[in-house]
Amino acid sequence: MSYNEFEQLLVQEMKEESENRMDVRICEIRKNNGVRRRAIVLADSTDRPQPMQYLEDYYKMWETGVSIRHIVNLILKEREKMSGVYQKLPGGFFQNYEEVRKNLRCHLVSEKKNRDLLCQVPHRRWMDLAITCVYDMSEPDYPDCMIQIRNEHLQIWGVSADQIMRDAMEATAENSEILFQPLVSILEDDLNCSEGEIPETPLYLLTNQSRVYGAVCIALPDVTEHIAQSLNSDYFIIPSSIHECLILPDDGVYRTSELNQMVCDINRTNVEEQEVLSDHVYLYKRPEARTYQA
Repeated sequence: MSYNEFEQLLVQEMKEESENRMDVRICEIRKNNGVRRRAIVLADSTDRPQPMQYLEDYYKMWETGVSIRHIVNLILKEREKMSGVYQKLPGGFFQNYEEVRKNLRCHLVSEKKNRDLLCQVPHRRWMDLAITCVYDMSEPDYPDCMIQIRNEHLQIWGVSADQIMRDAMEATAENSEILFQPLVSILEDDLNCSEGEIPETPLYLLTNQSRVYGAVCIALPDVTEHIAQSLNSDYFIIPSSIHECLILPDDGVYRTSELNQMVCDINRTNVEEQEVLSDHVYLYKRPEARTYQA
């Protein structure tokens, strides 16, 4: 049975299970870097945003012989858990900009890979990248739970793209605890290793405390200058992913071309397509206090 037939069977079974109390829809979601994913939406009668559940993993389960009835039950259980997040939102809240503004957050994405999306959303250029904004509903169990802010939202709220980007940058700076530490100490904590077990490296990690969509920290006000002061050095910004950047002090040993090739290789082999940020490094030089593409 093909994937399309799987979707049709899933919708049919889901409608029967819910006794047609929910509007069951399959939609295609455009993610970062133009990646498209199929999702199921079970809409109730409220005016709150509705949780979406991506279908790739469920399809793989079905291919291995898991029954469609069991998959339906898994989807309903997961939706019930996710609904707890959405039900915390008051009805009609998304019509009120003052309610929305406090939870605005910024993401840093590739400008080149997201040109179609950027035509539809407020954004700001940063180097050859772009800063976009979302409404953040994330919780520990659902760190990727958010709503992309689009141009049509600005019309509802009567705000300009410049204003919402200013508000989103301010909210991100106020609420994102920046994590900037030597990579070795991060790995020792993550892997529960003793000091000295991880080989020394001059790299530093820059992200936020949740380490989700934390690469935008490099674009927050004064961050690049503070890093230079901390290192007392010029440095390379290595775009590890949309979630983090690596910082490498420029001691004259590393060549830009070699670093660029390393970034390209890692993006092809170790980074999910929708999480790729850039295929080259950036160099921050003092005392000009500016960044430029290397």
